[in-house]
Amino acid sequence: MDSAESKAPCRGGQGFRYDQLESPRSFRLLSLRSSTSKDDRIEFSMSTHTLISGQYPEYTALSYTWGSPERIASVLLDGVEYGVTPALLEAMQHLKRVDKCQANFWWIDMLCINQNDDAERGHQVGIMRHIFQSANRVVAWMGPADSDSSHLMRKLRRWSTCGDCWLDEALDFLSRPYWTRLWIVQELCVAKDILPVCGEDTAPWSAFHRTIDILGNGITTETLGHTQVMNLYTRVVLREKFQTRGTNLELLLTLCSQAKASDARHKVFALLGLANDEATREIVPDYSLSPCTVYCLAIQAIFKKLSKDWDPENLNEKGIADVVNQTHHEALREDNSDARVDCDGMKCGSWRSCLEIASRSSHLPFF
Repeated sequence: MDSAESKAPCRGGQGFRYDQLESPRSFRLLSLRSSTSKDDRIEFSMSTHTLISGQYPEYTALSYTWGSPERIASVLLDGVEYGVTPALLEAMQHLKRVDKCQANFWWIDMLCINQNDDAERGHQVGIMRHIFQSANRVVAWMGPADSDSSHLMRKLRRWSTCGDCWLDEALDFLSRPYWTRLWIVQELCVAKDILPVCGEDTAPWSAFHRTIDILGNGITTETLGHTQVMNLYTRVVLREKFQTRGTNLELLLTLCSQAKASDARHKVFALLGLANDEATREIVPDYSLSPCTVYCLAIQAIFKKLSKDWDPENLNEKGIADVVNQTHHEALREDNSDARVDCDGMKCGSWRSCLEIASRSSHLPFF
């Protein structure tokens, strides 16, 4: 889920009314209709379901990049014109023509979540892991095709002998904006089945996995500066690690610190679904909180867990207690009754402190 906090005009709320979600496990799905208009408009109908086994149909979840937040394009939603970003419209115009992407139901964050309702956004972000985990398939839309991408996708489908030229092509392709998104860490980690799509070309996720693995394991002094390779390798490793043992918030924050999130609070919110810490479960996505407050909550959760698991000498040796003590902000005070302070967490240093504590307490045994 990308930004929904943009101040750009949003036509999505005009003329269309969302029904209230009834239960903590409620979520919406979209059915892609055959267009009845002359201009072949994208038309959806919406229905509400419950994330309980047997109470929702098979569906496909879309993993994509919002691009520009301005909703200057539109689709028809239950017969009502609904504003969307040009990137989403372009994605659906392509995907409706891809045989492997034909699905009776879709989950798309921009439409299935009422982006003008902060309480609902927080609730849906809280169950995002389960939404992607329960999807029959996750379509990873990587953008429109070009001559280079079509050539690479054909090679990935055949999985031909890996050569330097191919790896150079792969590096260019894996530098697309899609791969920089923070949200894809969770979306791809929990997915049962991933279908990468570029334009109208598809390739098996296993081929992408092996390519990224080769690039990651082949990191040398010359290529170490290519942070995108390390970021992608991190995503592959995290998917494997999550599916076998799970992971913790401090490791996730450390490994994903360079990924992009258009809402600063997503630096924490986007990772909560993957963290298996008991203390982390106390952080509830809440869009009434400032970024600083969210970072302070993460600091408190990590420090609380470490204080329980580590002895004081170890905390002092790692310098973690010092970092916490040097982080001065009202949001860290236990008697602070107003956590809605207007602070982005950068000038006051809470984000820096959050990363510092995470990196000092995490362990990276697989690199």
